[in-house]
Amino acid sequence: MDDKGSLSAKALSNDSSIPMTMDLGSGNRRYFLDALGSYNIKLVMNKNGGSLTYAGLKFTQDVTVSIWKDGIVEVDKEGVIATDKDGSTWVSKKVKLNDNKVAIIIVKTK
Repeated sequence: MDDKGSLSAKALSNDSSIPMTMDLGSGNRRYFLDALGSYNIKLVMNKNGGSLTYAGLKFTQDVTVSIWKDGIVEVDKEGVIATDKDGSTWVSKKVKLNDNKVAIIIVKTK
């Protein structure tokens, strides 16, 4: 949701996924864009500034986001800064996973 209370979404490629929808009848569907397992979701900020809240974090810059099934938020670049509802700051960093793969995830700063 942006500062004006609206959000539009568009699948930019076949490798984007929103795993949870709800049929509201009459051909209407509700999409849960930040459900666990969502991946390759591009957040694009308004050219005049503003922010988007996604996965409980407020972003102010364009970023592509995936939410792992365990709730970890992965992004496509390092140095992305976000804040949560309590005002805590989160930043994206490269981390080495148990299987020696590297991912860029959002971690809470101290």
